[in-house]
Amino acid sequence: MAGGPRIGSMSGAATARLVQAVRSSGLVEPGSGGVALCSGGADSAALLAGLTGLYGPGEVVALHLNYGLRDEAGEDERACAELCERLGTELVVERPPAEEVRGAGNVQARARELRYSAAERLRSERGLDWIATGHTRTDLAETVLYRLATSPGTRALLGLPERRGAIVRPLLSLGREDVRRLAREAALPFRDDASNESPRFARNRIRSEVLPVLAEIGPAAEASIAETHAELEEEARTLARLADEALEAGGAAGGAIPAEALSGLDPAVRRLALRALAER
Repeated sequence: MAGGPRIGSMSGAATARLVQAVRSSGLVEPGSGGVALCSGGADSAALLAGLTGLYGPGEVVALHLNYGLRDEAGEDERACAELCERLGTELVVERPPAEEVRGAGNVQARARELRYSAAERLRSERGLDWIATGHTRTDLAETVLYRLATSPGTRALLGLPERRGAIVRPLLSLGREDVRRLAREAALPFRDDASNESPRFARNRIRSEVLPVLAEIGPAAEASIAETHAELEEEARTLARLADEALEAGGAAGGAIPAEALSGLDPAVRRLALRALAER
């Protein structure tokens, strides 16, 4: 196209935007190293490009789990291999037995459990600092909406935090379409998972049916959900601190506290204090 950017400059600009997203998240410390989950899709390709562009390929190990559940699983693995070869990043592939995933009541949940377990094992073996995922702002909005429909209480809405333990999500400032566009402009190898379009899974229905309607009502719906989630996280940390202080002031020990020590508390703080006591 006349007057348009050259492919080389477009690629460099897109990579720079991904690097900036990772840097501005503040989740990955300079000089640290970690594991990047790599599915073969656009989100994880963009994540890996941002991480390696910022800190160099030697600081990142990509991890791909090939569950063998789909005929195209081998193509996902090949896309990861091509991406890592292009970026100069080591790729570790694990292939858990398909029956181990299919035997679970919730296949997606079991696959997720195996993925994070493998990532933590690799992180620990290599002495690395973090596990990075390619979750986007769109994933966050889908999670909040799903939890609203299925799980009562504000605690359920706090899924997909920016950081939880060693897990970090540096791309939460970007929507899925933005990430996909940047991955394409950066000429990153990736492929689409057709199962993400299947109405069998509730998250897919939220993606294809609910979010588009919300965007018609309010074009900034996704951003508004993300901002609300950030406020809930901040308030939850404050309330958790107040609950811990109440338990300490009440002399909680051995999993017990005198009832009168909590009777004068605000109901929200009392509820959180009792929950924290039970979890101890």
